[in-house]
Amino acid sequence: MTPILFAPPNPIKVPGFSPEAAAGVPSFASFFSAYFGSASYNLGGSNCGKMLENMKKCYENNSNRPAEACSYYVDGFRRMACAKL
Repeated sequence: MTPILFAPPNPIKVPGFSPEAAAGVPSFASFFSAYFGSASYNLGGSNCGKMLENMKKCYENNSNRPAEACSYYVDGFRRMACAKL
């Protein structure tokens, strides 16, 4: 029995460690443009602005599966006709 504990080093704390690249989570802008493209929007109305803000919060909280989790907000934004035609 020895009083010294041998444990392998923590891989993050060794010299020469380089963190791996992020898993490739797209930004909210990429998520938004995937659904709505580059059209212009009327966010002056309080309802459209609130819906966009809620959609962004939903995306930030569910970035691993935003298409399923935030479909309510995507459909609501379309339904409210916030796009300028």
